[in-house]
Amino acid sequence: MSFTRAGYDIPELYQSYELKNGAPPNYAVYADEYEAYQKVMAGFQPDLVHPCSPLVPQWRDAELIQAIDTSRLQHWSTVFPALTTLPGTQFDGEQWFMPFGWGRTSVTYRTDLFEWGEEVSYGLLWDERYAGQMAVFDFVDETAFTAAIYAGVDPCNMSDDELDMVMDLLTEQKELMRFYVVSQSDITQAMAAGEMVAALTWNSGVADLKEQGLPVRMMLPKEGVETWC
Repeated sequence: MSFTRAGYDIPELYQSYELKNGAPPNYAVYADEYEAYQKVMAGFQPDLVHPCSPLVPQWRDAELIQAIDTSRLQHWSTVFPALTTLPGTQFDGEQWFMPFGWGRTSVTYRTDLFEWGEEVSYGLLWDERYAGQMAVFDFVDETAFTAAIYAGVDPCNMSDDELDMVMDLLTEQKELMRFYVVSQSDITQAMAAGEMVAALTWNSGVADLKEQGLPVRMMLPKEGVETWC
């Protein structure tokens, strides 16, 4: 049983498993990593789990996962070293995380609905002209992180004063959001319908919208882009 985020249970990702075993793997899916953590804490026992790298120490400290024997992984040597040595994924010489997906989080916007200015900035998410036409994730490690990047502070190492500044920004932003989402599909559906001008998405979100033929672009903000694994 593999316990993974919805969208990672697709045939393209388990072809070799099915070829070897004659059947696809069993999946349980979740939309929210914190929901997944609570479910396993409550007694759910999958064989594999799929937390993102920042949550690995939490899962390890709760004794919900065990170290990975990378000698049993045929393609381990081909994984980018930068991803196999991420902070918080190795302890006492043991590997506790196998990178499976990686990408970036930024603002995706409808180029036909958004008045493009000179600045390419996360500040769009605080633009009162688009109140009620924007959305962000209901995740600390997405929405709060991007607010910190916009504020010019390190989201992983904030002082109390910096945290207060970020919280003030999020409070201001809340009044402008159409909704907060757990599932990226809620964002892409609303953007496809023309109900929203811009939203935080992963790179897969803008790819989905472009496949539908929609005029969208993913921003490369001057403040920098959040990446994840």
